[in-house]
Amino acid sequence: MAESVQYYLERMIPELEGLEKKHIFSPVEIKSIIKKRTNFEYALQRRIKQKIDFLRAIEYEINLEELRKKRIARLGTGSDLQYSGARRIYNLFRRATIKFKSDLSLWLQYIDYAKKNKANNILSSIFVQAIQYHPNNASLWIMAATWENEHNANMAAARVLLQRALRLMPENQQLWHEYFRLELLYIEKIKLRRRILGIDQAKNQEDLDAMQVDNQDEDDNTINLPAVTGEDVAQWKQDEENTKKSKKALTKEEAAALEEANNPILQGLLARIIYDNAIQSTADSIQFRQRFVDIYREFTD
Repeated sequence: MAESVQYYLERMIPELEGLEKKHIFSPVEIKSIIKKRTNFEYALQRRIKQKIDFLRAIEYEINLEELRKKRIARLGTGSDLQYSGARRIYNLFRRATIKFKSDLSLWLQYIDYAKKNKANNILSSIFVQAIQYHPNNASLWIMAATWENEHNANMAAARVLLQRALRLMPENQQLWHEYFRLELLYIEKIKLRRRILGIDQAKNQEDLDAMQVDNQDEDDNTINLPAVTGEDVAQWKQDEENTKKSKKALTKEEAAALEEANNPILQGLLARIIYDNAIQSTADSIQFRQRFVDIYREFTD
């Protein structure tokens, strides 16, 4: 036990030396931190480990991290130490979830902390590990898919997650509803991008109408063009440049969808397939089918 405690304490020496050198914490405070962490480590290294010990250590480190951030902001120094506290917190969560794999609430706290700190680089792996130990928890699959789509901008990963969940739980009605909603959200996103880029025919027609000057006093064979100023030319160039930048930001999947005027995806083909498969996979239920209608209405004008 003593060797393990010493190992973890030695790892924090460079961090504490930096905090003292930058005057973020005083020598007295550094000694207090060392004492607290030593006590926590001995508790975590006991033969019979308890979840409450991990939670207390995590709570202490989170509070310490908040204090460190405030002092760094006030002093304007120590930015090179900004990740040291967070790494220790993530390490404590990792150790806790390894020991208490079946504790879903602990995994949810781990996920929530990573979300609040926008740790997108590790959230995907956290979700994968949590699902590995809780494969029959539909809410966890949905949470992971929602995050992949809305925050990680990875629709393909979101689809894969829900498809795998449905293979495990084909009769879970919540999964079918959320998969249906996911595809409708994707359609809305593509349609919005089309409108922004001016791809919709209606939008193009409005632009053409706006460019025409209807002068009733002129001869029918005469076409009057609007006056073009230097500001107009500059604005058109800027709009064209913005459009090019927007197109570069598209994924290959989105770009293909935007190029197809009658893309079946935009017509709701996948959503209809999901609905048909859902009806075949679950027992007949009016409420189950009605929920699909309610979700669809959320996306209609």
